[in-house]
Amino acid sequence: MEKIKTAKRSLEVYNFSLFDKNDMATKIDYCNINHNDLFDILKANMVQYFENIGPEKLSKKTIKIDSDGTKPVFKSNSKLRIITGKLKIGDDDGKELELSKGAKKQTVVYVKAKGIYIHRPFFFMIIIPKNKKTGFIIVEKEGLQPYNTYKREVQMR
Repeated sequence: MEKIKTAKRSLEVYNFSLFDKNDMATKIDYCNINHNDLFDILKANMVQYFENIGPEKLSKKTIKIDSDGTKPVFKSNSKLRIITGKLKIGDDDGKELELSKGAKKQTVVYVKAKGIYIHRPFFFMIIIPKNKKTGFIIVEKEGLQPYNTYKREVQMR
């Protein structure tokens, strides 16, 4: 069995742009994607998008927007064009893992069985400035798996 070590939190900032599929040198204005605004598209569909990503699409990892009871913790501000939320990304490495407490004498308090997903939280903020061609994603991560791994998997989808 393996012991889990906690990791410190970190903040990562990414910029992103959309390009015309017929001209990869031309960036697209987020407010006019076939007469639709990317901010409005994300705001309306983000919860459904994440709910439809199953473990088979993310290298056997689960992803969901954190919830407060039955309501997803997901907020948007149309004036600032910001979408925020907290994702929980879970993985099962196919091993039993001991969860323990205490620094020197680590007392095992729980053993995670194979097939049980451990969810790690990621705060995210998506900023889509009006009439601009570059947006930003800010991610606060904690846990053992780098965010870049999940980012690559989602991009492949």
